[in-house]
Amino acid sequence: QKRAAFPRFYFVSDPNLLEILSQGSNPDAIQPHLQSVFDSIEYVDFARNDKTKIERIYSNDGQSVDLRKAVKAEGNIEDWLNALLREMRDTIKNIVRAAADDCEVLDTSDFTNKYQAQISLIGIQFKWTADCEDALYRAKSEKGIM
Repeated sequence: QKRAAFPRFYFVSDPNLLEILSQGSNPDAIQPHLQSVFDSIEYVDFARNDKTKIERIYSNDGQSVDLRKAVKAEGNIEDWLNALLREMRDTIKNIVRAAADDCEVLDTSDFTNKYQAQISLIGIQFKWTADCEDALYRAKSEKGIM
């Protein structure tokens, strides 16, 4: 039943799932199990004044992402993990949108220093695609360019 409510639980071993569910009312206690639920989250930061609000997520390599809206980690664990998943997706989507705009105006080194590694890779792919389109357009319109 819990696995149906949060499908990522299907990929968690039974002993880990039992421990996660038994610790569900203590969000800080499930931090060691976050990697078995989310590939890219090693741990999360909680608000200083409210230890049930998740404000930042960290990857295995120490890169962090500030969530746009803090996620309240209370109630059923599958509910707040779903809320964390949605907010993580929304936050990353907004960062990629901003990066898509920035990759056109920033040089590559400034761009890669501003954004996390995965976002930088996406931006570099944006730049490469734009450069290829430009080269193909110029090759078509300027016959002597090749």
